[in-house]
Amino acid sequence: MFPSAGETGVVNIGYVSNPLDLLESVDLINGIVRMYDAAGSLLFGPGTFNNPLVVPWDGYWINSNTFGGFGSVGGRNIRRIELDINVAVIPEPHSVALVLMALVAGVSMSRRKSGQRPDLA
Repeated sequence: MFPSAGETGVVNIGYVSNPLDLLESVDLINGIVRMYDAAGSLLFGPGTFNNPLVVPWDGYWINSNTFGGFGSVGGRNIRRIELDINVAVIPEPHSVALVLMALVAGVSMSRRKSGQRPDLA
């Protein structure tokens, strides 16, 4: 990969119309890129990227028509690129509502118990 000496290595996820297929709504925290040669020696990285502008994350990086560049990696016999993507699951609105309802129910039950007359307990 990147055969020309001094060439900037570029990476894109989902170019034009093929983003990562995400199973649930997530917020992209960051991604870490590493590039290795045929012997497995680390040549570049870790390089970190993030995209805080798209929440929930749409599966593209950087976006559908933009590449991210990674220094002068050309002519260095890169044979493997690793990409670790760190995300946080965004709770679905109904999940948050259920948690809030459970908290309200718990508070009302604890008030009822503390407010009972001892002779009726």
